[in-house]
This record gives sequence, C-alpha cells and structure tokens, in this order.
Amino acid sequence: MKLFDYHTHNEISFDSEATLLGHCEWAVKKGLAELALTNHYELDMVLLGTAEAPDLEKEETLLLEAKEAFAGKLDVLRGIEIGQPAYDPEAARKLVAKREYDVVLGSQHNGKGNIDFYFMDCKSFSDDHLRDLWDTYLADLITIAQKAEVDVLTHILYPVRYVEKERQYCFPVTKEAFEPVFKALIERGIALEINTAAVRRGSLAEPDPCMELLSFYRSLGGEYLTLGSDAHVSPDVGANFKEAVALAEGAGFRYLTRFRNRQKIMEAI
Repeated sequence: MKLFDYHTHNEISFDSEATLLGHCEWAVKKGLAELALTNHYELDMVLLGTAEAPDLEKEETLLLEAKEAFAGKLDVLRGIEIGQPAYDPEAARKLVAKREYDVVLGSQHNGKGNIDFYFMDCKSFSDDHLRDLWDTYLADLITIAQKAEVDVLTHILYPVRYVEKERQYCFPVTKEAFEPVFKALIERGIALEINTAAVRRGSLAEPDPCMELLSFYRSLGGEYLTLGSDAHVSPDVGANFKEAVALAEGAGFRYLTRFRNRQKIMEAI
C-alpha cells in the first residue's frame, strides 16, 4: 500500500521553521509515497486583520523546487489547511479557487473572536465556560461539514488536547456529540482525517479520532479516511502511522483515501 502524509507545515506557516525539502527527505526515509504541504491559512484572522495571509507565492516556489528535487522518489502535493472556514464559507471557496490544489483541509482551532485553544489558559476557566467553548466548537465543525469547500476535516478532538485530563469531562467525546458532524461529512463525501499529533505529544492516548468515534463514523456509512501527522518539524513526518492504520483497520476500514487534483483515489490497506 502507498502511505501518504496529508497534513504538514513548513516555514510558510507561522508556527513552523521546517523546510519542505527536509520534510521530503524524512518522508522518503519512512517509505512514504506522497506528502502534501498544507500550511495554515487562518481565514477568520486574515479577514479580521489580526493575522497576515501566508506568502503563497513563496510557498509555490518552494513546492516546485521540492517536486523537481524528489521527482521519481516522492509525490509532493499542493495542499492548504484552512482554519475556521465556518467563519465565512464563501471566502473559503474563493480562496480555494485561486490555486489548483490537490487536497484542501478544513480545521477549527478556535471559536469566533477567540484565540486558538493552543494559547488558552484553560485552567483559569470555569466548567461552564469550557462547556460553552465545546458547544461552540462542535457547532462550527457541523458548519464546516455542511458548507465549507474542503476535502478533509482534520483533528476533530483538537480542543481536548489543551484541557487538563482531570477536566476533560467538560469536553465530552461522545457519539451523540459527533453524529451530526459525521452525517454531514458522509452526505457531502468529505473525508475524515486520522491525526497523529496528539498521541505523539502525549496529550491523547489514541490518534484523533479515537477508536470509538472512528468505529461510529464507519457504522454510519463513513468511507473516506486520510492520514496526517500535523508535522511542524521534519522528523515528525509520517509519525505514528502504524498506529493510525491499525486504528482504521480495527474500525472496519479496508481503504484509505488519497487525493489528486481534489479527486479521491481509494488505496487498499
């Protein structure tokens, strides 16, 4: 089977200093066939003027350089991770239309007007405040699944990473909470990502989503799964993919989903 990593960041993302060439070298070492560069485009922050848009022209130069350097050894795909596309689905559609992407990720890192969960001091929040944040987050995931111009929904347990384990009851990970998200994904043919970052960093015991949710998604008719390391440093490319593939198999999946020009390719596990 062809292994692929569809969630990576390089120096174009505000939170990475890695090089794409370095990512590619590690991808080849780990036996990957494809790697997608999916740098952050935090849509809400760019539209509000609180963050600059990433330098997509420089990114394109680096992408073409990597494609040429690794031709015949690794397929380097053009991707993007749109943060908060629920904020303005029409703006997300216009953004995607500007380039010929292979794969478009949709992510929710924060609620409207809030900072990224990564930067929140969750210890200082009341249980009620945390529950409100969780409810808003789930509503935004539903909007992404129903309306956003994306191919993949990423790291659906993102907020859980950043709350103390003792207070994760404020972010209840239940079938009922995610059922409307999964049903919308299935209806629109959007893939679900297995993200390995949190298990690698020790904030979750299993890849994201966990076996319970992944099995539930499958039972509802979910077919499409991708793999993403969420690598911000090159050695993390393809990390914990053995666990991710085992999780997919255990949940009843026999195929993973690759993309080319935003078209699905089913890859037998």
